[in-house]
Amino acid sequence: VLRAAEALLHSAGAQASLLRAMEGHDIQALENALKDAEAAGVGSNVLVKARDRLCKLKEAEARAKAAEELQAAIDSGDLALLEAALAKARSLKVSEDASTSQPMLTPLGPFTVLTAAEALLHAAGAQASLFRAMEGHDIQVLEKALKDAEAAGVGTVMGRVGATAEDKNGASKKWLDYVWTLRCHEERVLRAAEALLHAASVQASLLRAMEGQDIQALENALKDAEAAGVGSDMLEKARDRLCELQEAEARAKEEEEELQAREEAARIALLALNELLAAMKLSDLAALQKALAAARTCGVSEEILQQGEQRLACLVAQQEADEHRKEVEAELLAAITADADTLLAVLLRAEAAKADPEVCSRAREALLRMRRFEAEQATEVLVAAMAGADAEALEAALSRAREAEVDSNLLQDAEAALQELRELALQGPQRREAEAELQAAIDSGDLAMLEAALAKARSLKVSEDVLGAAQAVLHAAEAQASLFRAMEGHDIQALMAALQTAYAAGVDSGYL
Repeated sequence: VLRAAEALLHSAGAQASLLRAMEGHDIQALENALKDAEAAGVGSNVLVKARDRLCKLKEAEARAKAAEELQAAIDSGDLALLEAALAKARSLKVSEDASTSQPMLTPLGPFTVLTAAEALLHAAGAQASLFRAMEGHDIQVLEKALKDAEAAGVGTVMGRVGATAEDKNGASKKWLDYVWTLRCHEERVLRAAEALLHAASVQASLLRAMEGQDIQALENALKDAEAAGVGSDMLEKARDRLCELQEAEARAKEEEEELQAREEAARIALLALNELLAAMKLSDLAALQKALAAARTCGVSEEILQQGEQRLACLVAQQEADEHRKEVEAELLAAITADADTLLAVLLRAEAAKADPEVCSRAREALLRMRRFEAEQATEVLVAAMAGADAEALEAALSRAREAEVDSNLLQDAEAALQELRELALQGPQRREAEAELQAAIDSGDLAMLEAALAKARSLKVSEDVLGAAQAVLHAAEAQASLFRAMEGHDIQALMAALQTAYAAGVDSGYL
């Protein structure tokens, strides 16, 4: 337990020492404390933080050393040494703030070590490029070198750095020589460069305009070149280029107009197509006719036109069918008050034309009423004709009854009656002779003669009136004979029955 407590105390002490070392900036002290803490078994989290702190302190020390070396390179005036020191400072990510705690002060403002080194190298490179361009004959290269030198602050930057170095220790004579040389040549170089640039500016502008597509810019540059006395060869090339651009512009304008015309035609065709499709969908005959006419003139596809024409034909046929149906419906309504045959004919046409079902139903009900009325009338006439003896009247009534579709049983009876009348018509003389004989037998009172005449009259279908009279006479004679027989006997009941029969048969009251 004591050893464990001592180990804990030792570990706590090592951790406290490590934390104090982490708060400071002494790299050696932090390294020693870290070793002690690792030996004492301090927690890994604290050790990781301590190692991170140690790395940061070492990096900060390296950056500070690089900044000092960079300052020494600036003071030495050696460009190679300065370039190497600057590369090292950049690799260590020396920041502007960390490069120096006391920036160099000049009349133009503060200058840090890193900024000064970068500015010096950039200005030296720009100055060297400017000198090389001045020795050559390329205007564009000279113009670019001059712009780069001005942008790099040649003279100004070196003067600021040189003045600072001279004020500090007077050891940067090399930089002072650069400044003096630049100042001696600066005005001369600038004047020469400006003269060359002024001489070539018009031609350069003309060349740039020739390379571009702006006709107005080329015309202006050509005028300036002509006024500046640019060579005729260059002017001729510029004029040729101007003609090319103008021709190209004319062609482009013509193509654009053609394209606009095609687009407008396509737009009109699309509009006509949409109107045609809408009219086809809405089933508007007038709109479809108008849209179809417009589509034919706008170049709509033949397939769509055929579909539109087919739809138009359907609509025309439908319209004609509607008009015909309306005419038939009107005719049908008018025929309701006409005869049945006319109403039937119109009704059939209306149903074929698919007229209004309600109108057809009303007409059919009216036709049924007419048929029933005609059937009733024909039945009455037929029954009356059957009761008579006129074969021609019965035949006419039978024909009418057939047309009126009278009951089939009644028609059969009428046909049988007509057949009898026709047969009777053929037996007319014999029937009249039989009627005369029967009447004579009735008048004579001879029962045997009466029976024979009655049988003959029945076979010849003599008139029912004559037959009835003869039958009554015969029945009375038979009743009278039965009465006489009963009177001769002694049966009271038989006599009473014979008496009643004789009375009912109309026997002469004298006998009764």
